[in-house]
Amino acid sequence: MEAKDQIKARLPISQVAGQYTPLKKQGTRWVGRCPLHEEKTPSFHADDQKGRFHCFGCGEGGDIFSLVQKKERLSFPQALDHLAEVAGVELPRRAGANRGDLDTLYAIQERAVAFYQKHLDRDARAKAYLKARGFSENTIRLFRLGVCPSGTWDALYHHLKKDFEDRDLLRSGLCNKGRRGPYDLFRDRIMIPIRNGMGRTVGFGGRLLEGEGPKYINSPETAIFKKQSLLFNLDFAKAYFRRRPEAVVVEGYLDVIQAYQSGIGGVVAPLGTAFSADQAALLRRHVASATLNFDGDTAGQKAVVAALPVLLAAELPVRVLLVEGDPDAFIRQHGGDTYRKALDGAPDFFDHCLAGFDLGCPHERRRLVATLANPLRAVTDPVLSEHYLRRTADAVDVPIDRLRGHLTPPGPEAKTAGSPRASTPRRQGKPLRLNSLEQAFLNQLLHNEALSQHGPIIEGMARHVFADREGMTAFILAKGDLRFEIRLNLVPEAFRPRLRGILLAPPDPRPLDVLCAAWNSLVAERWKQRQSHREHPAETNSGTKKTRHQAKKGRAGGKQGEPR
Repeated sequence: MEAKDQIKARLPISQVAGQYTPLKKQGTRWVGRCPLHEEKTPSFHADDQKGRFHCFGCGEGGDIFSLVQKKERLSFPQALDHLAEVAGVELPRRAGANRGDLDTLYAIQERAVAFYQKHLDRDARAKAYLKARGFSENTIRLFRLGVCPSGTWDALYHHLKKDFEDRDLLRSGLCNKGRRGPYDLFRDRIMIPIRNGMGRTVGFGGRLLEGEGPKYINSPETAIFKKQSLLFNLDFAKAYFRRRPEAVVVEGYLDVIQAYQSGIGGVVAPLGTAFSADQAALLRRHVASATLNFDGDTAGQKAVVAALPVLLAAELPVRVLLVEGDPDAFIRQHGGDTYRKALDGAPDFFDHCLAGFDLGCPHERRRLVATLANPLRAVTDPVLSEHYLRRTADAVDVPIDRLRGHLTPPGPEAKTAGSPRASTPRRQGKPLRLNSLEQAFLNQLLHNEALSQHGPIIEGMARHVFADREGMTAFILAKGDLRFEIRLNLVPEAFRPRLRGILLAPPDPRPLDVLCAAWNSLVAERWKQRQSHREHPAETNSGTKKTRHQAKKGRAGGKQGEPR
């Protein structure tokens, strides 16, 4: 039995759907309100015998995998990983990834969490620090906070080396290689576990208790810890996003924990780096808007300006809240209710930027235009783009046409030949057409990590696999993976359903070597066609319609004349 079937056998559709909405049994089916859209009258039906669900209200239906994909906004591989973990089914090793190695890294992180928690129970100084920061015992346990010992450089290493090899401990990011052997990366710090979207610990943030050194240190990049593709607290925040799809984005881990403790459930933070496009796309899967509340100092406000175009490019409406100090200090001083009211009254990003300049001064008006340039260029919606352009022109008292070139997204002619926007077809209403091999190529590129890593080879092949610009546009989009939804907005709307369908489809079951052989044959055929066109252009052009007619006639005849 395949892993997918094992998972289905262990997880009834009613159990999976029941995590999202209350269900009542009616005969052989379970009925409740649909978790995929708002409704008052229950129209969602789940059938355990068939392993399927269907909503008579919104028309959605499928199995446990499609339900999790749609509800959690995951790709099929992500939904498969999640449900396999819930069901306790071991997935076969995928090309390019050793599942056993990854499981070892997860196990090391989990053992480290327990080690740091145990030492916190014994460390009065660390407990006093957390209490002074206003964290309750429940919050400390919920976020599994701990402390790394200060008296030795290798306490964690000696604790773990009994069960793990040095090679794995070094790959975990928790130990470094020294002249006398491995030693701990973290020392004398409050340890904050960092979890992925499924709630598994993948790394740590360490906050200095006292003495000299960086205030915060993060785990280094590992096979399971990619800082620009993670958001701190996303796994907890997702439950709140289902009820209220509005995110609060802060800078620090303690800001998140303090806000969460105060009842602000939908709060997340980047991992000490500039807000990335991958993080914006990740957030866009779960929310409809975001409020930025970074630190009130100069560095924090620069980070706000840098994050704005990234979030706006993901088509997220953005508001900005500026409070004295940081969110952690503000909540401790004024309370969670005051902070919540401040969030509710946070201005739109444009009004926030406008308030920071003296518009009576021409130099300040010039600085305002420079500040707004990148955010407004990222606004792809033409209605919103024009709205903000007019508001800027009114604010700085400059004719709108003088600003248009500075504050609107460049057109296709301004892009380089290799950019996604340059490849955007001009035909708006015609749906995207891909043959089976082209579709299989995109499917493998989206689902097969090993294939996507061979960039130059894949790009060279793609130029021959796809027959037209539309296919190449789809290929360029597929390369983005997490940025897929952002890049999807660059193509005509008529193309999007087909591309989304390829993204959400399960991996092509055919072996990769079989598909590669078929693609190579297609490349050779296309190359011959192009060579023939170059050598006999007039003959090729004049015979195009005739050739198409003959090909269509041949296909029709082939269906009737197949040998039995």
